[in-house]
Amino acid sequence: MTQESTVSPTVPGLVRIDFEESPEDMIPTNPGTTTTTPDGRTRVSGMVMEGRHESNIPHLVGTERLQGGTDFGPDGRGTMWLWWTIETRDAPDASGRPNGGGWEGVWFGDLTDFGANGTGRGFGLGTGIYEGGRYFSEGTFVDGRGTATGYILLPA
Repeated sequence: MTQESTVSPTVPGLVRIDFEESPEDMIPTNPGTTTTTPDGRTRVSGMVMEGRHESNIPHLVGTERLQGGTDFGPDGRGTMWLWWTIETRDAPDASGRPNGGGWEGVWFGDLTDFGANGTGRGFGLGTGIYEGGRYFSEGTFVDGRGTATGYILLPA
């Protein structure tokens, strides 16, 4: 996918930029608390992971932090929900200077194989120089690796 900048037909005054993205080298800093219910459901709460966030646009390259939980049935099917932040301060702007921007939002998905495969959606808001921006993505997990496509809307 190539970067595309167009004036959004749905939100006047905002510029749409399409993207591809993936979290990389996500390391659990807190595995959370795992409980199993009497009916065989496995639930994790309070897990935290950190790593790099890669994208084909500089607006989304930086450090990512995920915090959330899962709820899986005995068959390995279930849901996952996350609160996330992407700090892009270390990603240079066109002139090579750190840009001081970021994003924060939520992600939720339906997964199989105890989270190794599935689909999800993310929504977020810009911070710092991206204040007023909006983030939308749809992604997939295949064999534990997540990738997504979507778009951000930035003030024109």
